[in-house]
Amino acid sequence: MRRTKIRMAMLTRNCALRRRSTCFQLPTKISFEGRIVPGARTCWISFPAEYAACWDMLTRKSPTESVACIFQANEDAGDDKPEPDPGCGEEDRGKGWQSKWLEKVREAVGKGQRLKVALPPGQLGATQKMELAKAEEMGWSYEVVDVFDVLEEQFPKGHLVDAWCETTKSWLRATVEKQDAVDIEQEDGCSDTVVRWTLRRQLSKEIFDSSCICSTSATMKAMLDCVGDAKLRGILMECLPHVDVLDIGTHRLRPDLVALRAKLHIKSIGTLQKLRNRVLDGELEREINGRLADPRWEVGVSKSQFLRMYDSSLRALDKLTRHQRERLSVIRGSDMVHLSAPAGAGKTFVAVERVIDALNPAADEPAPRVLYVAATVELIYYFVQWLAVRIESQRKDVGLLSGLLVLFKPYKQLLQLRMPAVLQEGRIEFDDHDKNDKLDLLVIDECHSMYQDGVDRGIIDDLHCSRRLLLSDNAQSSAVTATFPEMQKVQMTEVVRSTRQIVLGAASFQVNAEAAVPAGTDGPPVKSYIFEAPKDDEEERMKQYARRVMDAIVHVDNVYSGVSLHKRLALFVPNEKFLTKLKKVLSPLLCDGLPDRKFRFVKQGESLRWLPESLRSAGRPRAEEQEERRQEEIILDTVDVVDGLEHLIVICVGLDAPIQGEARDLVTRADLYKGLTRAQLLAVVVSEEVEDGWFSFLSSVRYEDGNKQSKEEAPSKYQSHAAAKVWQAAAADALQKPAKQEAASEKPMRPQPEVARKTKTPAASRQKKVPQQVSNIWDARSNEVSGPKKPAFDPLRAAKVQSLADLLKEDVEKLRGADVEAQVYAAEELMVASMKALHNYDNRASIAAAGAIPPLVELLSSSTPEAQAAAAGVLRNLAADDYDNDVLIAEAGGIPALVELLRSSTPEVQAAAAGVLRNLAADDYDNDVLSVLIAEAGGIPALVELLRSSDPKDPTVQRNAAGALKNLSANADNKALIAKAGGIPPLVSCLTTGTAWAQQKAAATLGKLAMDWTFVEPDIVPLPEASEIAEANRALIASAGAIPRLIALLMDGGECVEVAAYALRPFSSSEDTRVAIVDAGAIPVLANLLTRSRFFWQHSIVGILNDLAENMENVAAIVEAEAVPGLVEVMGNNRNTKAQELAAELLLKLCAHSLGLSEAKASGALGVAAQLEVSGTPEAQEAAKRLVALLRPGR
Repeated sequence: MRRTKIRMAMLTRNCALRRRSTCFQLPTKISFEGRIVPGARTCWISFPAEYAACWDMLTRKSPTESVACIFQANEDAGDDKPEPDPGCGEEDRGKGWQSKWLEKVREAVGKGQRLKVALPPGQLGATQKMELAKAEEMGWSYEVVDVFDVLEEQFPKGHLVDAWCETTKSWLRATVEKQDAVDIEQEDGCSDTVVRWTLRRQLSKEIFDSSCICSTSATMKAMLDCVGDAKLRGILMECLPHVDVLDIGTHRLRPDLVALRAKLHIKSIGTLQKLRNRVLDGELEREINGRLADPRWEVGVSKSQFLRMYDSSLRALDKLTRHQRERLSVIRGSDMVHLSAPAGAGKTFVAVERVIDALNPAADEPAPRVLYVAATVELIYYFVQWLAVRIESQRKDVGLLSGLLVLFKPYKQLLQLRMPAVLQEGRIEFDDHDKNDKLDLLVIDECHSMYQDGVDRGIIDDLHCSRRLLLSDNAQSSAVTATFPEMQKVQMTEVVRSTRQIVLGAASFQVNAEAAVPAGTDGPPVKSYIFEAPKDDEEERMKQYARRVMDAIVHVDNVYSGVSLHKRLALFVPNEKFLTKLKKVLSPLLCDGLPDRKFRFVKQGESLRWLPESLRSAGRPRAEEQEERRQEEIILDTVDVVDGLEHLIVICVGLDAPIQGEARDLVTRADLYKGLTRAQLLAVVVSEEVEDGWFSFLSSVRYEDGNKQSKEEAPSKYQSHAAAKVWQAAAADALQKPAKQEAASEKPMRPQPEVARKTKTPAASRQKKVPQQVSNIWDARSNEVSGPKKPAFDPLRAAKVQSLADLLKEDVEKLRGADVEAQVYAAEELMVASMKALHNYDNRASIAAAGAIPPLVELLSSSTPEAQAAAAGVLRNLAADDYDNDVLIAEAGGIPALVELLRSSTPEVQAAAAGVLRNLAADDYDNDVLSVLIAEAGGIPALVELLRSSDPKDPTVQRNAAGALKNLSANADNKALIAKAGGIPPLVSCLTTGTAWAQQKAAATLGKLAMDWTFVEPDIVPLPEASEIAEANRALIASAGAIPRLIALLMDGGECVEVAAYALRPFSSSEDTRVAIVDAGAIPVLANLLTRSRFFWQHSIVGILNDLAENMENVAAIVEAEAVPGLVEVMGNNRNTKAQELAAELLLKLCAHSLGLSEAKASGALGVAAQLEVSGTPEAQEAAKRLVALLRPGR
């Protein structure tokens, strides 16, 4: 079996330098005995030794120049010691070199060659003086050349060299910027002129100066001389245990760049990908240098050169994985096969092998014909490229391509490759094929896009072929239904193209993640850039997109420094309009952000139109030379042309859209999945924040670095659970309204934040704060969105919930059984789990996801109180601050059953049932649905009766009943129903007989019954429909004796102080109530509460004080109670706008008192009022304006 051969270039630099007098030791030992070339026109007879680095030019074999110069190097204490060494005792070196030199010069003169001498810009060295003196003595004439000119020719601007950096005390690889002659002062005080270069470091791009440079070939030669190729090969074999290291030597990559070349045999695609990752992240380079352990040398692996070899080797690799071999064996044994596989599993690879089999002509048979069908011409180009590379790698005639026919949208005309022009010129062109040839094989790629309902397949269904191969991936389809021909089905699941992180990241948008098993390397996480963009300024919106895309490109360049992005980076956008706008603003940013690189954007089709250069006619430039000359091409195209394609790095731009529960969601999901899975190594997402969008979950993701999966992250098989639920909702919508099936094939407008979301109730759309999800798959550190908020689509949380739910399914099954004892045991086990879930939203959801709620509701009707209490207890915990679970309980018929349990004779059952109803009503504060259902089921009279008859010694029943009535009283109709059921007297009684918790709930309930408004942070919301009811309730509450008891709770100083003030607020406009509050001495208590209370209660406290301040005696008392500083603090807190407004009004009243005015000024009221004048409600602004005028200095 032929294995892929790859050559890996390694660049080295010498880190050793030896300073002797004014001379530098070069990073190589140069030994040269001269070379006289027959037929040459010129001969160099003298060259300044201090510039021996340039001898690379001289010593290279040339048909037109001879070199008579002699240069010798010896080993000295392990260092390369070039001789002669100007100024360092070269007089003593003997006369052996002179006779060799003289012999060479005489030979050149005898051949009629013109003599040339290179002179330095400053003083001559002793060697050159002797050489020129001898030439004069011999009467030879010679041409004098300034070495400055020779050096400038040898090292032009942009040439790559190794240069000594005095600052770092090391040799650095750099490119020449310019060359100068500068005067220097030597150690003996004399001046001299030397050549100095200004250079730019290859990686960091920093500028530095050097007077000592050498060619890269000198460095490579020195490396091999010093270390030895055997040792280097041994090091590579240790670093690459699963790779065969065949050979190591030097290789000239460019005229100015010589490198060490390692020839490797790669045994599998997995090994090749691991090698790719180790090269690109620098791990291999670090390990080589660690094993080399020689401070004089540092090896750098050329990423760009490696990727050139990688690109050509990847398609030529002929060893399939075992999984692929098994499936290919089945396919070869059957004539009609439908192969389904996730993106990156190798469907096209298998198809290529099948097509090559079919294109090979049998003896005495006509030339075979194979038809390849794809939706896009881009995929056609890609398939032709891959097919040509595979044919060549198998040592077969590329002319086999003449037997290939192709067909793409609109599927009306068969085409054939324009042969042999395609192979000669390299450009893929087609001609119409009108012959009615017999087809030996029909391949339909990405056929999920063709067999959707309503798709025009042109002539496809009319084609006749006895052997067919269909390739599909349902995850890339936006169809609700598809009807495929009846064929043998073969499925592949292992994804080999993309890294594990990409597969798992894309699984979030896959309908069935179990269909994709990551078989590749880990790789870097999926990177995201989510930002807030203006909705009403399109020009600014696109500028912000361009800035984030530029950030993403710079990130790629930083992570893979030194890697050419030529045809390796692809940007996918939603549509042509978006593409045009982005390209316009991104192009100048790219030029400014990476000024040393030359880029241009190309469409996918243009990029794929040419065959690989290795397949083109002779006389073409070497691939590396051509890439140096051309610009780096970045693919910029729409996501609808990416089917079946792949790129090393992909950036998905602007692909998000709101989830609407409609057919358009199917398109968005498919686009996101396709975009991410085009990447082999790194996928990046750039998107504005879209309300209820697919990427909303990234605002609540915290990246955790590490190669292993986060402990908090669910297994991969659960990753698609959230997408599957969205798909089901969208598919159901499309099937109910067939017209929307057609809309699913249209591109959705992105984004559409103004479109109303379809939700069961307004309450379901509330944005809740949720815990962050920890992930090592998604790197969200560059996101700019505020959060975390509860997203409409959260695949990480859904996966975690489902994985936990699977652990609970055994207990849920027991709930459905007939064994009462087992039911109770299972309910108790779920109770333990639900207790842990009280403070963990994911755990509550996992119990519901396990299907526990319906059987728990059924268990409420059990004949045993133990089972009833256990079931109600679990439901109580599940309903705690979880509206999704509340809805599930109601839909399962839980409310009537719970109301019935309020009449149970078992207090434990009563308490648990009341607790569930309390929690159901608590989550319903901005929606009446559940409260109305409880009322309609007779819950209010039952709760009132439970409160009236409850034993004060059983605080749980009392507390839960009062709490349920409190939550139900937010509804205007329920206020009347509670009063009508006689609920006010037992609530008033509870203020004195109940526990502290029961007193709190009773006081809050009385306050709500008396109010015709409610507080929804940060505003007070009027309830005009409750005005008459609240007025009537206030009279009933007062007549029941609640006011003195509430004042007593206020003065008690216990846990009920704040809620007592809240309950008294509706009554503080009454003169009698105000007198009673003052007589009880409550003003200091209320003043103290201003800074102690939570923001929810502040408007009630300030409101009571404001009502009391209608009396001037009370004003003095409020000032004396030191209320002013607290009021200033409340006025500056924007979490309760009504409290701000009332605080400003009250301060105006208090400033009428001289002490109140001085305290207001001392407490900084002026600054706070000035801010409120700008940011407050209209009423607050008016009060603040008057306050500012009153407090302004000078008054």
